[in-house]
Amino acid sequence: MPPATISPRTLRHLRRSLIAVEGGFQPLVVPVRSHDIYASSSHRSWTCRGIGSLARQPSKNPSTTLRQLSSQHRNVQLCPRPEHSAWAALSTQQLYERLDATAAKGRVAETQALVHHLVRDRGQEPNARLYDALIHSNVDPAKGSVDEIRSLFGEMRDHGITSDSKIYHSILKVLAIHPDYLFRNSVLDEMRQRWFQLTPEGWHSLVAGLLRDRMFERARDKLDEMRREGVPVEGWLQDVFIHHMLDRDEIDESLHLLQQRTLEDEDSASVGMWYALLDRASACYHHSGTVYAWRKQVEPNHLIPSDGMCMKVLHTAVRHGDTDLAADVFRVLGNRGTKFQPYEYEALLEAYAMSGDYQTALTILSFMKDAGQEPQPLSTRSIVQVLCEDRERPLQALRHLRSLGKNKRTVPAAAVNCIIDSYVKLGDLTTASELYQRFHTVCESGPNTETFDILIGACRLDDAKERALFFASEMRAMKLRPTKSTYEGLILTCLKRADCRLAHMYWEESRDVGFRLGPELHIKLVRGMAETRDNRAFDVAKAAQDVHIDGLPIRRWLRQEWARAQTGRTGLMPDAISAPLTA
Repeated sequence: MPPATISPRTLRHLRRSLIAVEGGFQPLVVPVRSHDIYASSSHRSWTCRGIGSLARQPSKNPSTTLRQLSSQHRNVQLCPRPEHSAWAALSTQQLYERLDATAAKGRVAETQALVHHLVRDRGQEPNARLYDALIHSNVDPAKGSVDEIRSLFGEMRDHGITSDSKIYHSILKVLAIHPDYLFRNSVLDEMRQRWFQLTPEGWHSLVAGLLRDRMFERARDKLDEMRREGVPVEGWLQDVFIHHMLDRDEIDESLHLLQQRTLEDEDSASVGMWYALLDRASACYHHSGTVYAWRKQVEPNHLIPSDGMCMKVLHTAVRHGDTDLAADVFRVLGNRGTKFQPYEYEALLEAYAMSGDYQTALTILSFMKDAGQEPQPLSTRSIVQVLCEDRERPLQALRHLRSLGKNKRTVPAAAVNCIIDSYVKLGDLTTASELYQRFHTVCESGPNTETFDILIGACRLDDAKERALFFASEMRAMKLRPTKSTYEGLILTCLKRADCRLAHMYWEESRDVGFRLGPELHIKLVRGMAETRDNRAFDVAKAAQDVHIDGLPIRRWLRQEWARAQTGRTGLMPDAISAPLTA
């Protein structure tokens, strides 16, 4: 058979591959033929297509062509680099071992150079091991390519080289980094047809590739299949899977995987993995995930959460009424000297109140007072709500406050106000008034403005004007400044008893101290005074403009009422003046 010739294109590919790799050959003499002048340092990014580029001829013996290569192109003198000199000192078996190690590290260029050296200088025929090394080297994230391994895989078939299990697993490993769903399926089908079983490393490559393809359901099925087959799942794959689940806010799935992992090995998960679970679970208000991570890592001091993460955990505890978790968050914050803000106490109060532990919630009010934080009415609404669920609870809460006082704990007025407010909402104004009379026996500081606002507001509902006036006089005696709610309660209570004189007096007083009462109250005051034919109703109507009500229709309606009164007829206030006007 006449010797096969090498095409200029193949020769250029060979030279580029020799130049591009570290440890290869560098031409010192440039060929005379113009179409051979192609080699330069600018082509270092070129990657070899495989051994077929060295042995593309009709002959079935590729090594014959490679030997012809050096005889046909003697005008190209190649000077070995020092690294290549080191290769010459190694045996062929040692070079194969070095080739496998180099390919596993993803060194594409060096792997190609070693393959070329083995084929050209050591007379090795293209074989499955060489192709496996070329395929395996594409695990490099930057220089690897799924198109390259597909081309190499096809080239093997063209040269009649049968793929073995190792090559299939190398392909799966590359596809875990450079995913290709269709190519992966075809490889798995061929493996099943040839009865090749996946090794543990192959299982990991398969699941990792499915995760890269974002096929999470299939990846989870394969992970479960690994466990059923008894294949140990390495930590890195579980980390990757859990991180993918957390990125999709699949907290239940992530928690289940981590629980399985800790059952197999308590210390297998990294601190970073626990931190990620606690962060995402608390951000999503996922109670079981947050509690699991907190108990496993924060309580034993394996993980130190940031203040921001502690607040997210606290909010999760509040939503689910987990008092133990909320209290532990405050313990962690307190140990690092964090000064609590009112809203942080409010979160803890709500957590205990939602769980029904109103006694602990009242105790926290004592802590707030000792820390210099005055509880606000809005902070105690959840406590009042829980006390109103059972008529016996206000009395039990009162006993608890007395026990706090006996133990030298500060009992804030807000705690007693919670009990008074609960009696009011239960419709028991008499007991609420009696508790006010004994206020100093429970709380040394005595009642505050909020106490009187609660009681006066209740008097309006019970038509108890005398009690309301009593509480107003008590408030004045204690030199407590009335609030807008105080005046509104007194005015409405007086109007309910048709005492427009006192109602107008409190209205004027509220204006003198700078309060502007609401539009609805103005309408009610005008209507009530009109019914008693009180001429001061015109003054109130004129002042309605201060609260964005058009006073002209009101005054016109009042004049009409006075005219009807002379004939014994009455009229209704038009709807037009009942709605407030915008500024």
